[in-house]
Amino acid sequence: MDLLLKKNKVDTERLKTFLLNTAAHEITHLSDPCYKPEMSKYYYELLRFTSVTELEIKAFTKKYFEGIPLSHYRPVIEPKTIIIFYIMQYFLHTVKDRHAFQAALFLLGIRSQATIYSKMFPSHCNPMFYKYAIEHLSKNHLYSVNETVGNAVRYLCLETAQKWMDPIIHDDRKQIVSFILELRHRIAQSYKSLAELYYKSYEEGKGYGTPFETEEGVEVHKDVQTSKVVLDAVKKIAIYRIIDSKALSASKEITKVSKDFSDVVIHHLSNVKHSENIRIILDLYVKSIKEVKEICGKNFFDSVKSLMATKRSNSHIYFKQQIELLLNTLLDDSKLKSKFESQTNQTQYLSKLFLAYYLTLVLRNSLC
Repeated sequence: MDLLLKKNKVDTERLKTFLLNTAAHEITHLSDPCYKPEMSKYYYELLRFTSVTELEIKAFTKKYFEGIPLSHYRPVIEPKTIIIFYIMQYFLHTVKDRHAFQAALFLLGIRSQATIYSKMFPSHCNPMFYKYAIEHLSKNHLYSVNETVGNAVRYLCLETAQKWMDPIIHDDRKQIVSFILELRHRIAQSYKSLAELYYKSYEEGKGYGTPFETEEGVEVHKDVQTSKVVLDAVKKIAIYRIIDSKALSASKEITKVSKDFSDVVIHHLSNVKHSENIRIILDLYVKSIKEVKEICGKNFFDSVKSLMATKRSNSHIYFKQQIELLLNTLLDDSKLKSKFESQTNQTQYLSKLFLAYYLTLVLRNSLC
């Protein structure tokens, strides 16, 4: 690391402040459901504070690890990892500041956490199922023992660094490669078991419903079990983005909404970010019926219309309310909100009814 340490002028105080604040912020927020650290923005700040260019990092990495076994692995040679390790060495050898060294070490662990998050959740993470998975890990799991994901990452960083501290101090490149790979492996191992439980709970429909407040003002979650037919409908609409032409045609025919409106709404509905909203709506619909024939029989349309006619409810969450919330989101996404608000109450109602019919018809078509 001497090549970089001697060549560049580091803004030590600003870098230290940035490290301490960033590490504390990220360790805290790692406990948030589905939280992914945005390491790219930190990377360019680190380059700025150290006066190192990206080209210098890449050239240095190639020379520093030349001939070292396993050093060709991406977790070792990627610039975002090397700049952090360089800063660790800077505060260890040049400044001799233990607190700043540890903050940089934590950032290295957070970098590994961000990478494994992207691998485990490449497109979408549902907070409800994430919370359920976290709270149903075994008592011996590292996240349970350390109480939060952030604390567990912090623990792994300190424990792994202590094991490899001698090679880090003496700049033993071969052993440093082993340190970086082991830290990443241990962080990934813990997160992988969480992700496995997440996907298992998602497949089985186990998660936490939308939070509501008790009379005492305490926010709680309801444990919910989602039926397979609901999950299949959610996947079809939001994940596989399959448009049910039969459901779309029937919904338009009954409500008489315009083709432009229906096409835009259904286009924006086909997005994984709406999967939880759709699941809640279909769950509420299924729970409102007593027999399957109410879905498949001739009273289907009347039953959905009846749910949309509800003016008030004793429940904190109800079908019409959730349809309205989802439609508002879709209108925001499609930039149609102002146009919608200028329409008559009857036209607005029919737009809501269109969405209600489409979602429930997708479920009906897969069941009947």
